Amino acid sequence: MQIRKDNMVQRIFKKILKFLIGLLVCALGLFLAMVLYAFENELGLHLHRLTSQLVRNDVVRTEDLEIRPIEWQTCDDAVVTESGFECGTVTVPLDYANPKGPTIDIAVIRYKAQAQRQGAILYNPGGPGASGFNTVAWSGSYYVGELGLQAFDFVGFDPRGVERSNGLKCQSDVEIDKYQFSDASPDTPEEESFDADAYNAFVTACLDKYGYTLEHYSTANTARDMDVIRAAMGDEQISYLGVSYGTYLGSVYANLFPERVRAMVLDSAFEPNGDTIEEQYTTQLGGFERAMNNWIAWCESDSTCAFHSDDVGARWDVLYEQYNQKPVTAIDGRVTYQSVILRATKAALYTEASWPQLAQALADAEKSNVVEVWKLVDGYSERDEEGVYTSIVHAFEIIGCASGFEYQDAPDPEALLAKIQSIAPRMSVDLRAEDFDSDSGDSMCDSLMVVPMTASTDYSGDAPILVIGGENDPATPMRWAEKMRDRMGPRAVLVRYTGEGHGQVLRADCVNEAAASTLVALELPADDTVCQPDGEVGEPSWWANVPRAEPNERFVDRDQIETMIGITKKESYATGLMMVGTTDELMVQIHQRLELLGFMRVEEIQTFDDGLKYADYVVDGGSIRLLVIGSDLIRSREWEHLKSSVPESQGIVVFLAFQ
Repeated sequence: MQIRKDNMVQRIFKKILKFLIGLLVCALGLFLAMVLYAFENELGLHLHRLTSQLVRNDVVRTEDLEIRPIEWQTCDDAVVTESGFECGTVTVPLDYANPKGPTIDIAVIRYKAQAQRQGAILYNPGGPGASGFNTVAWSGSYYVGELGLQAFDFVGFDPRGVERSNGLKCQSDVEIDKYQFSDASPDTPEEESFDADAYNAFVTACLDKYGYTLEHYSTANTARDMDVIRAAMGDEQISYLGVSYGTYLGSVYANLFPERVRAMVLDSAFEPNGDTIEEQYTTQLGGFERAMNNWIAWCESDSTCAFHSDDVGARWDVLYEQYNQKPVTAIDGRVTYQSVILRATKAALYTEASWPQLAQALADAEKSNVVEVWKLVDGYSERDEEGVYTSIVHAFEIIGCASGFEYQDAPDPEALLAKIQSIAPRMSVDLRAEDFDSDSGDSMCDSLMVVPMTASTDYSGDAPILVIGGENDPATPMRWAEKMRDRMGPRAVLVRYTGEGHGQVLRADCVNEAAASTLVALELPADDTVCQPDGEVGEPSWWANVPRAEPNERFVDRDQIETMIGITKKESYATGLMMVGTTDELMVQIHQRLELLGFMRVEEIQTFDDGLKYADYVVDGGSIRLLVIGSDLIRSREWEHLKSSVPESQGIVVFLAFQ
């Protein structure tokens, strides 16, 4: 009996012990679940990093994929307003290390070869995050005509993560408006907290919507998509024209698929690989500082500049501080901080044609009129009048992170800041030492990315590679072009353009001839060829008869006209006016003024397919063509790109000389 009693006690004790252990396990499990929930993103990120590192290099080859030929069809897209274009899609793996997994469709467009087809020229406009589909729809025929590419399909595409190709947009337009700009020099706990809220809102929204798939939107994977596009078109090799970041994309493609390259033109080269920490931060800021100094010199020397003074730089400094001390609320409710003034300035420095627009916007801002400032900013951010952003607003950051473009922390942030300020005092006015040190926590890229897919740009093949750099390019200074030339193989040569602006192809005949010769005839110019801007066409002696700007009108020079409406007659002198009125109203007003000045119309008014109206006039000694795009046309999809440069309710009148 004693033995039985002891056994019973032991059984009861064991049951109690198991119950207590069960409670302890449940409590521990609940505790761990709470910890996992609290740190879900952080723990998931590190776990995913470990697994990704194991498979990242095991990517499938193009020839091992099941690729269907592109089914080219008539384009059903609002941006396509000309004939000659066809559209299609190409299906690619989201992750080339998992070809049987999820896929995405890449949107492609071609301006079809107009002669016996010799192949295809793939085009990318840069960004990262810019739409190659849109750019080819808007400018494809212009590229083909100017460069003589009629024997090639001129092909654009939206890279993965861009617009039609699974465009990445983490937040609503309202949230983007709320967080995009803040006080660049926060002085209160509330302003500091707002910056933290903006960061956390973006990271959280991206991870909630896309998770860790964001790592797959890298330059290397976009280059692999390009090779799938090549294969889907049935071509053994492909030619390529890339601008800005598009040059980096092209060089990565050449590294991954050297035998597939027929020829490349890399315009406004971007080559960040191997940059020191100091070079990472100072190269582009220094380029914009030089461009701003050139703008300042122009505005000081030209009394027609709306921001003219003896010291334009000092006037800009005062305006910047004015908006630091007293931001202005725009009509749509957005607050115009000093950071908006800086962003508008940078946006206008991309092309010399925008210099007068910047001057007017800043002069207006001095009077608390911020309409034109926001037009420059919204054009840069690709935000339309309804407040809708394109995917570039977030794709730019995500693709950059996935491609390993994040700048490194500085060992001595204070010393780096001092160096930057000595090189680019105005362009770095909103920077602080803590911007170069993320020791307080993960950087944005660390929070979003698992393992960035950095890529090499070395190329050892023998295809002709033309690298173009601008001596006065603000966004991609010459140093990067020199680096890219040195990395791109034995036949790579560099052309140096001495004019202003970002993007050199289509700016000067010398550059165009070099690009056309490379792409069509596979012939390169001499290395270190220097290209000057086209000589200015002299004003005809009888041009004094052409109407001048009256009060409430704005004069437009030839460079602005070429940028806005793409006239190709470089041998022709041209000026223009911005005036209030619809197309029909402006035709009537200008006709009356021309008649009073001695001009006679020689034929009836004609209308192009895009709505632009024109008529030819003669006067003693010469003749002009009058071109009119009224405020009604600028609201149409054919001319909506002018909204950022033409004030509301106004149109453009152009006087083009016939030689």
